[in-house]
Amino acid sequence: MNDPVSKYLPEFAHMRVGKESTDASGKKIYYSVPAERTMTVRNLFRHTTGPRLCGPEDENGEPAYKKVEMTGGAPAGAFRSGRKP
Repeated sequence: MNDPVSKYLPEFAHMRVGKESTDASGKKIYYSVPAERTMTVRNLFRHTTGPRLCGPEDENGEPAYKKVEMTGGAPAGAFRSGRKP
């Protein structure tokens, strides 16, 4: 559980994390920096790898999923159970 994810998936060896700041005009800016610690398998099982539950934000601070019509991690639209009414 304490092994780094990169032991099994080498693509995760040099992870970067997103940072948010505000420029002089008050506009939010986003950038990435190297991660301070290695992501472990335990982090994956605990869902503590870093992504926010509400997802990324756009340049206005709105959830980016709205732009692609996704809410709650699923496409917006009528739910169909497959059963006839």
